[in-house]
Amino acid sequence: MPFWSMRFVARNGKGAAKTGVLANLAISIATTLIHLPLLPLITSALGVREYISIYMIITAQIIELHLLRAPNFLT
Repeated sequence: MPFWSMRFVARNGKGAAKTGVLANLAISIATTLIHLPLLPLITSALGVREYISIYMIITAQIIELHLLRAPNFLT
């Protein structure tokens, strides 16, 4: 997704940057919503169940990383 967004932004595509940011936001929210219910299963399978609260906090970074990879041309 970031490649195509950057490509269309470089070609002055109307609304390309906004579309890239919104697409990355939608993907990251969907990924986070899938990850949260699976987190107890993943942590127990890895034997790190006592650290589940830390993993839940770190899950917020999924959204952050997707938005950081979005085009920075909205300013």
